[in-house]
Amino acid sequence: MSEQRQGIFEFHNFQLDVGKGLLLRDKQPVTLQWKTFELLCIFAKSKGNLITRDELMNELWAETFVEDNNLSQHIRLLRKALGDGENGSVFIETIPRRGYRFLPEVQIVDSTKQTTPNVSLNNLFAQPTSIIGREKEIAEIKNLLRCEDVRLLTLTGVGGTGKTTLAQAVAREMLESFKGNVFFIELATVTNSELVASTIAQTLGVKETSGKPILEVLKDYLCEKQ
Repeated sequence: MSEQRQGIFEFHNFQLDVGKGLLLRDKQPVTLQWKTFELLCIFAKSKGNLITRDELMNELWAETFVEDNNLSQHIRLLRKALGDGENGSVFIETIPRRGYRFLPEVQIVDSTKQTTPNVSLNNLFAQPTSIIGREKEIAEIKNLLRCEDVRLLTLTGVGGTGKTTLAQAVAREMLESFKGNVFFIELATVTNSELVASTIAQTLGVKETSGKPILEVLKDYLCEKQ
């Protein structure tokens, strides 16, 4: 499954462009976390066959140890993005104690006849509701991030106060300022500090190079980017 890095697939009212990292619903971009996007690519190429949990874990996290609930989280995010369960529709079938099946009929599209919009790839969550009363904080954070001497900005506060929601709102508003290069790196489930660099690399789609530490590969990849 992992060898195919190109291709355009259609199912229902969705179009999935693997090469461009783009999912469209009714010709409108759908925002997915990068791992969730990779999960969808695996499903689209599965031809409706059963895929076990072990196979999915090996495909998504081949050289990194993660908890099993990471897969369950991305399954939930994908189901939500596809509207699984809405109006009786079912996209992903769970086979108890075995794995999953992708149910829609998937068509492979001739990429030479397709044009897709030029959309910057990011993995930000779609904003479910409007954020009210945080306009001042959003403006202040945006101003700080535009300062050349600010390399790291930390939002602090007790749990449940909306730090992640606020950060995501700022990130969405600053996509243009950073040419679309804005990503959310989930570190809550990372319990080993040595896995931080590889987690960041996987989210950005940076591949490991034989004989070179992943931190050095990541630095080389990021050094010329904004």
